[in-house]
Amino acid sequence: MRKFVIIFSAITILIAVPVIISAAGQGGAGAKVAVNEGNSATTALPEEVDFGRAKSVFQKTCSQCHSLKRPLGKTKDRAGWEKTVDKMNKNHKKRFGKGISPLDREEIVNYLTAKNTFEATCSKCHALSRPLGKTKNRAAWERTVKRMSKNHKAKFGKILPDDVQANIVGYLVENAGNK
Repeated sequence: MRKFVIIFSAITILIAVPVIISAAGQGGAGAKVAVNEGNSATTALPEEVDFGRAKSVFQKTCSQCHSLKRPLGKTKDRAGWEKTVDKMNKNHKKRFGKGISPLDREEIVNYLTAKNTFEATCSKCHALSRPLGKTKNRAAWERTVKRMSKNHKAKFGKILPDDVQANIVGYLVENAGNK
């Protein structure tokens, strides 16, 4: 069942076309999210992640060699994604004569780490299709994730750290839809 949810989520992400809004403060493609360094290897991201750029770099770079279903169907922590992207970078150098830039490498790792943070956290309580099927603006996603964090505390005894909440919000704005 878990494998089905992951595959369904990957297909949904690939098919969904996020609505890009240009109103200031509304988020959307290219919106940056400030996050704190987390203690968990799964959630640690740099201070500011541009999820729109990270998703775009991931799609453009990784699809040159293989289907995006391949990485989207895997679950790894940050260290695991760093190792995988470094391996893929060597393949990229062999195939195209040049590697992935250090900035693009970080963007790909950031995007896949945020994806796994969302999946690992949200799937504890409900199907991933539930949030991925919604369309909300950044402020509404922030309220939803904050509410879910309180539910997480009630169920698991601890509230979600701010960096985890920021990763989930950024990922949802780019992948679930944005008003």
